[in-house]
Amino acid sequence: MEWAETTKIIKTVKRFAGKEIRAVRYSTDGRHTSYKWRYDNASKMLRIKTEGEELALSEEEVEGRFESDFWRMMPFVFLREEKERALAVRMVERLMMAGDIDWVIDDCRIDFLRSCHHCGRLIDEGWWCSEMWVFCSKECLRAANPFLSKEEEERMEETDGGIEWMEWGERH
Repeated sequence: MEWAETTKIIKTVKRFAGKEIRAVRYSTDGRHTSYKWRYDNASKMLRIKTEGEELALSEEEVEGRFESDFWRMMPFVFLREEKERALAVRMVERLMMAGDIDWVIDDCRIDFLRSCHHCGRLIDEGWWCSEMWVFCSKECLRAANPFLSKEEEERMEETDGGIEWMEWGERH
């Protein structure tokens, strides 16, 4: 997930009212701190925990206290139930079948994800070829480039000539 401003995390926490959401705070002084957030509908307060400190603040107080900070929400907050996960998988399958998954990845700036140019498989690491194409395996790279000899492939790998193994992924 990308870094978000405080107002965006407030909206997300309110959307999942009553559930605990973990987020990492990046402050302007360069420090990273882990927080647990929860929105209490009854009191209309945001409950925030970190390293022994627990706060109950209004939206305005949170915005004032963390106005120039950025946050990264931990992804396990979403898709907690099996039905949600199954629906997400169906959605991704449909996007892939329609040929729209690359558009979604690009448009949403999902920096840690790519799809194999040959087979369409979703990957967070793979072969980067000619600064343009991504492949999940050497087999897919070769299938998409039948003109490329094994010697040429090895030369391109060894000399920074256009083929290299890349990792884009956020490791969880």
